[in-house]
Amino acid sequence: MPQHFPVLILLAFLTLAQELTHAQKAEEQKPLRVLTKSAPPFVFDDEILRGFSVEFWREIETKLDLTSDYEIAETVPEMLSSVADGQYDVGIGAISVLPSRYDLVEFSHPIFNSGLQLMVVSNSQNSGLNRDAGWRTLAKVINWKIIRTALVVLVLLLAASHLIWLCERKINRDDFPGGYRHGISEAIWWSLATLISGGCENKAPVGIAGRLIAILWMLAGIGIIAVITAVLTSSLTVSSLNAEVSDLSELRSEQVGVISGTAGEKVLLKMGYRIRGYRNLDEAAAALAEGQVRGVVHDSPLLKFYAQNNAATSFAVVGSLFAPDDYAFIFPRQSNLRVDVNKTIIELMRSGRLERIKETWFGIDLGTN
Repeated sequence: MPQHFPVLILLAFLTLAQELTHAQKAEEQKPLRVLTKSAPPFVFDDEILRGFSVEFWREIETKLDLTSDYEIAETVPEMLSSVADGQYDVGIGAISVLPSRYDLVEFSHPIFNSGLQLMVVSNSQNSGLNRDAGWRTLAKVINWKIIRTALVVLVLLLAASHLIWLCERKINRDDFPGGYRHGISEAIWWSLATLISGGCENKAPVGIAGRLIAILWMLAGIGIIAVITAVLTSSLTVSSLNAEVSDLSELRSEQVGVISGTAGEKVLLKMGYRIRGYRNLDEAAAALAEGQVRGVVHDSPLLKFYAQNNAATSFAVVGSLFAPDDYAFIFPRQSNLRVDVNKTIIELMRSGRLERIKETWFGIDLGTN
């Protein structure tokens, strides 16, 4: 065996150990894969990624000497499944801690106390009723049921006018002239006055056939007025029901909007409400403004921020907070990162830094804790 062979073996081992150390350090310095979802004011997905959750996570990055690459998910279920599958190292945003999600992911220490509330269309404006709200109210009152009723009444009115004119035009020319245009206009006036007031003082049929038609029209008028009154009352009642709702319990028989895959959907299904799911809060709010649903149930801070910053429609967040829960970051199961993150969260809470970040993004009005 050559005399220098043991030295060569030792050098080879030292070189291999050095390479392994460099590889381990490179792996440790590799940017984390972070998945988030737009949820103002927790995450704003605009030109610069920002928001409460983003700023707080960057504080944790600084403390742990980490870097991150961010990607945006479309829905909360997409976030959960992608993080659970190990495609991402962490998920941040407005993510509720729910028992059903523990089978998929692990949660960090809670970073925000939240809960559910109801958002409705508000009828009150800062300076009286605006023109758009007036048109929406008018559109709700004048519906297809009223239009169909008006068309039926018009047909009956024209039929009665023609019958009375045909019977009276030869024997009562003073009240019902023989010419079609002039005669029909007078007959319509008589029919309309008889329908509304039960008779016409300055016109009256004199023939037997005309008087029989008059009697039938008066009796029919009672029913027609009753139907018109019922239809108008029904429409006005429905319109009044679309006024401000003050609590979720008032919508037991109504359809309520939720964001699919969120805590709001699960809670309302368990409570037995009729729900309609939407992909995001923008879609749910648009459906609410159009009258497709009577209210939207979602996380309180998200609803309050949306209502205060939406100029197109006046929304109000009403009722008390219910189904309280916490927000947290999510990790794949058995993640080595979670322990260090939790220690840092507690450190930032004790130092007061977490509360100062909350004040920056929420102030006094939007916070729930």
